[in-house]
Amino acid sequence: CFFFFKQKTAYEIYQCDWSSDVCSSDLALLEVKRPGLAVLHLKEAVNWLDAPPEWYVDLGLAHLRVGDNKSAAIACQKAINGNPKLALAHLNLGVAYLRMKSQTLAEEQWLTCLKLDPRVKFAYMNLIKLYARQKEHRKLQEMILRLRRFDASSKIRKKSPSTR
Repeated sequence: CFFFFKQKTAYEIYQCDWSSDVCSSDLALLEVKRPGLAVLHLKEAVNWLDAPPEWYVDLGLAHLRVGDNKSAAIACQKAINGNPKLALAHLNLGVAYLRMKSQTLAEEQWLTCLKLDPRVKFAYMNLIKLYARQKEHRKLQEMILRLRRFDASSKIRKKSPSTR
């Protein structure tokens, strides 16, 4: 199982209402095993409104949840076309590519994700699993070391007092 990540829902971003039940309905549909309905709602939202790129990340995630990898890749690519710095779009696009049997493209997307945001642990985990399956021992060791260095540096940051 490869990991993908969920951002705020399209409604939450559009309404700027992080606590509303209506705005988190898509997330609720994904969580209660009704991702098909979430896909339908998100498709309506991105088609009806002038959707920002982040909404396509949500749509891509919903497509991944229902196993529609081609549609997930299209949605994530739209997000990236709108904002190439969306690390989570690259993460989810990598998962779609892997499920479509394109390991090289998946690896490229996960490495891009880490370049944009080295805090995305799922990208490290996906690359570690990929390299283990491919028996790429050098790449595997390198990625494990990168993850350990990241973990160590984040623990140091948490322990140090904040400076203002």
